Amino acid sequence: MFTLVASIRPALAVGPYVLRRVIAGLRVHSHVDCAPGQLLVTVPRVGTVLVSELRTLLRVEITVDSEDAAARACATLVRAIGSPDVVIGWARDTSLSTA
Repeated sequence: MFTLVASIRPALAVGPYVLRRVIAGLRVHSHVDCAPGQLLVTVPRVGTVLVSELRTLLRVEITVDSEDAAARACATLVRAIGSPDVVIGWARDTSLSTA
């Protein structure tokens, strides 16, 4: 089990307003505000993800149990966001990994 971290930033020449559109799009799914600037969103076919709203980016953390699940989660999140006005960077947080 490991965590994928998506960093969602505005594309070049696009203002930070686009991040508000992305978060509004994620809020159409079942969600719970859990702390200032953070919410848990249940994205269909991905599961529950933690979204942190930072000043210049959105950080989305997805816990998955396999490489196949990771690939599906990445593709599904990209489709759920559906905006050419953002750049999504992916990282792997292995601090919670299990063998």
